[in-house]
Amino acid sequence: MDRLKYLKALHIGGNLLFLTVLLLCSACTPANIHSTSLATPLALLSTPTTVITPSSTQKPAVISSQQPTLSQPEITLTSTSSSQGGNLSPAQEARLYQSALSYLASSEPQAIKVAQSIGYLGVNGFPSTMCGPLAMAILRGAGLVDADTNLTQFFYLNPRPGKSDAVIASTFPDQLYQKIEINLPSNKIDFVHNPLIPGDFVYLFAGPGGNFDHIITVDRVDSAGRAYAVTNLNTPNGYIIKEVMLYDPAVPGTGQIYAWTDRNNASLGLTGFGGIWIWRLRQQPLDPDARTLQFSQAIEEQKKSAGGTWNIEIKEAGKDPLYSSLAYQIIHPASTIKIADAVLFFKALEMKNVQDVPAYIQKFGTDSRSFDQLLHAMLVNSEEDATTALENWTGQILDVNQTIHDLGFPNTFITPRQSTADEMARMLESLYEGKLVSPAEREIIFNYLGEITPNDSTLLGVMRQNFSSDDTLYDKRGEIASQRIIVADLALLRKGDKTYILAIYAYHDPKASNGSYEELQYAIEKISLLFWNYTEGN
Repeated sequence: MDRLKYLKALHIGGNLLFLTVLLLCSACTPANIHSTSLATPLALLSTPTTVITPSSTQKPAVISSQQPTLSQPEITLTSTSSSQGGNLSPAQEARLYQSALSYLASSEPQAIKVAQSIGYLGVNGFPSTMCGPLAMAILRGAGLVDADTNLTQFFYLNPRPGKSDAVIASTFPDQLYQKIEINLPSNKIDFVHNPLIPGDFVYLFAGPGGNFDHIITVDRVDSAGRAYAVTNLNTPNGYIIKEVMLYDPAVPGTGQIYAWTDRNNASLGLTGFGGIWIWRLRQQPLDPDARTLQFSQAIEEQKKSAGGTWNIEIKEAGKDPLYSSLAYQIIHPASTIKIADAVLFFKALEMKNVQDVPAYIQKFGTDSRSFDQLLHAMLVNSEEDATTALENWTGQILDVNQTIHDLGFPNTFITPRQSTADEMARMLESLYEGKLVSPAEREIIFNYLGEITPNDSTLLGVMRQNFSSDDTLYDKRGEIASQRIIVADLALLRKGDKTYILAIYAYHDPKASNGSYEELQYAIEKISLLFWNYTEGN
């Protein structure tokens, strides 16, 4: 019986005992940047996957140029080398440990209360099914992942390709995390040369002979190299939540990793025979200073007051985000996607080997208008007919979705309209830096983005009331007031000698029935002014 059937049994019959015995930990089903910043409620290189095959003596592995067959033990890293040291500061490690300890429960009744308090399944939360939400709650409590992370999606987590791809990509983006696959039974892994480190998010696959998958967060490693995790654990007296030593590098075969693969413990559940996958921060996050933390808290208050759902990235160009909330989650970017349309149009001109672009777009066009007229209508007036005309013309010359992916934005699609706050922010930043189009083409796009229309005094445009002669705002808003309510603004602010990028996307929440158009617009404007005041202190 699969997880959905168990869920149905749970909701219809309320049979928690049935769920406990058969499901075990079914929440865990078989699946360019510098220092990161915790100014975001989310902690911040995508490289080709490297396959490393351990030698029979378990010495440090040698990089192989050949993909091993599925029958071979393998370790796969999405980076050029594995991290052997901790990626957290002492303060961050202390927060992580304290966060983990806050979930301890020495009896099943206490563990039930903890499972319900986490909120991943409401009153149906039960300690046999909480491993994924618990592991993520520990990271969230330590401020190492986005504060808006939805724990429910980790009850369903299945990291196998084609299953929970969107959840994995938005929670552990390649820019921030390396993924390590150790496709050996966990009791065969050499943890001396492949140690776990604090903050590792670990998925253990049941594998042959196992009967549940499991998820843990490594909450500490002691001075002797022993790794620990606070996790839900089946015992003869029911489920509890305790800190367990996972392994002791000085005493092979000792620790919970080995207990989970000991056939004598079959009645309590076995896991790890299918190997482990690890998501690990690439480098140490930066904790925010007091001002930045206060700025972040003020944004949170505006979001809470307005309701709705939010995806935000605010940053100074070339630096870590000042604030980020679900910035890697796939979203409908509304009309801000038209910046990508403009980039793709000019890439099509490059393919046609057009030399004098300004003259060409004045002389030539489609659908009875010049390209210059269409660009103006699309970027300034946000006209859909002009956008469609340019997209159709561009699509005859290049594959629009593949081209934007090749430019470094793999989650951005023209049809259907899709992106992330992070990719839209990076796209605008890269465009400004001259990385995507020629200088002449860049100037055309930014001239249009800087053109002021009657509506440009709202949303991020409220900052203009404070501008000096040295300040300029280039923005593309996206607003949908019917069917699905979206209020969005993507902008680049030149303030004195500094450049900032703001990507703010707000959506009505139909489940909570909050976040009206007016409430979202008002909140964005308040956030804009909060940001302006924040920059005044820099």
